[in-house]
Amino acid sequence: MTSMNARGDAALIEEILSYHRAHIADLEAALALSARVEERQGAVSSFPPGLTRRLSALLADTRAHQAREEAWLSSFVETGVGAAHATDLLDVDHDLMQEHLERLVRLTGDYLPPSEADADWRGLYALCRKYDGELREHMRLEDRVLFPRLREEIRGLVPEQSHAPSGG
Repeated sequence: MTSMNARGDAALIEEILSYHRAHIADLEAALALSARVEERQGAVSSFPPGLTRRLSALLADTRAHQAREEAWLSSFVETGVGAAHATDLLDVDHDLMQEHLERLVRLTGDYLPPSEADADWRGLYALCRKYDGELREHMRLEDRVLFPRLREEIRGLVPEQSHAPSGG
């Protein structure tokens, strides 16, 4: 049994999983608002073209990332195996999510709605800003706290290999 069952790590994992639930709820709400605003505003306004498609792609990638992360966390907590490789793969996922956020920031003008934006449009940008902040904090917790702990723990579980020649 690994130290991942310690209270501190369990609380950290629960915090990360609570972010997962919030991310999906926020993205689903943002996607619905975006579709509504896009339909109402049409091509004659300054509503960012393609924002609804971007949010849909972001939701799909977020779900896929979370599924991989949750499967890996569950497996690691139960078996203590696979952290080093999995954290490397999740780092790649985080790079992809970072790219999504940067595109979203550019597309929305840093989440600043124009003066003609209605309440839905303003609410959409507020949700996008909230998601952005929470996802960045989520990734920071994983990249700077959880993953280093797990990598260190794995180093402690794997016996060092001797490179000295054997025999007489």
